[in-house]
Amino acid sequence: MRAAANRLTRGTGDRRRPDALTALSGAGVIALVAVAVLAPWIAPYDPLASDAANALAPPSAAHWAGTDQVGRDVFSRLIAATRLDLAIALSAVVASLALGSVLGAVCGYRGGLLDRIVGRGVDVLLAFPLFILAIALAAALGGGAVTIVVATAVVNLPFYVRLTRAEVNARAGAGWVEAARLAGNGPGRVVFGVLLPNVMPVLAVQASLNLGWAILNAAGLSFLGVGVEPPTPEWGIMVAEGARYLTAGKWWLVAFPGLALTLAVLAFNLLGDGLRDRLDPRGHRG
Repeated sequence: MRAAANRLTRGTGDRRRPDALTALSGAGVIALVAVAVLAPWIAPYDPLASDAANALAPPSAAHWAGTDQVGRDVFSRLIAATRLDLAIALSAVVASLALGSVLGAVCGYRGGLLDRIVGRGVDVLLAFPLFILAIALAAALGGGAVTIVVATAVVNLPFYVRLTRAEVNARAGAGWVEAARLAGNGPGRVVFGVLLPNVMPVLAVQASLNLGWAILNAAGLSFLGVGVEPPTPEWGIMVAEGARYLTAGKWWLVAFPGLALTLAVLAFNLLGDGLRDRLDPRGHRG
């Protein structure tokens, strides 16, 4: 009896642990969004204002995260970068989700020539390493925040097309879909009014997971010099600029933006895992 009770207690704890972790990651995402929205009001200094007399000052009461090579407040730049990086990631994910879900839903329901053409296009995109493809697109388009959004949306597009196509195709012959057709609904209404809303929970899981990757992708492109350009505050740029002073002991220039990037990606990834456990019926619970 005691052994059975212990197994039951462990099982209950295993089920609760992801819920607590999801709540914690959700709180982290909410905090990031709040910082991004309130950035102009909570930043203690102008993120672009330089002060040569205080260049490379370590963390202190006046500058919580120190200053950079031209005396700009690192903490203020971190806050401003939160708004930019989240805006880039969200824009890219929304764009790829919208276009990919529409293409995937139509292909999964109708099939035919369009399905074959879109399928071959997706295969071509997936044949390239995604980050290398993003670098090539960003370099070809000339850099900047809009360029990062476009490049990230393009490399994310195949996942939404394939996922939506598979989910719609699996449901297209279901009884409730047949009932919708027999009720006089045309193909467009069946696809966009009946099938697509039914697969949105699965797409929401994919989007939450992609947000973390999109933030990392934006920072990586800026770090390599093909994304956002200085002096715009952005986590990847801050790491790239601070890396030159790391050997001189100016650790805060890399540590704080690197920590912000890590926490943001971790929060979105853990939230995505939690949503997958709750919303995806194929997910495996602990």
